[in-house]
Amino acid sequence: MERSIAQFVARHLTAEVQRLPHGGLSVRVPDASLDASAWSKPLCAIAFVIPGGFPALRPDCFWADGDLRLRNGQMPTISGFGTLHPLYPGMLWFSYHPKVWNVRDTVETYWHLIQGRLLEPR
Repeated sequence: MERSIAQFVARHLTAEVQRLPHGGLSVRVPDASLDASAWSKPLCAIAFVIPGGFPALRPDCFWADGDLRLRNGQMPTISGFGTLHPLYPGMLWFSYHPKVWNVRDTVETYWHLIQGRLLEPR
């Protein structure tokens, strides 16, 4: 996990990483680019948790700025404020469960999967 997060931070210089008591990591990228023709804003914060057993345990879900909406003003599908995380108050939760995961995958892999979800404005 340490090598994977170090490589991620080297590629995403604004990434903030916090070690969690259960052995996992909280990762927050404050300036993720979005497709402005699909979303309500061109940049937003994205946060996710890397579980302590990573990469055997895959990450699950992510959070975005609380005011993020689809370009038409609608809430994204399978998102909401019902799953609050103490580290991400007020952020919009996305129920996202990658179907494909391999123990060789990295934090960067999960970031690309999140980006892929955000390329599907629904």
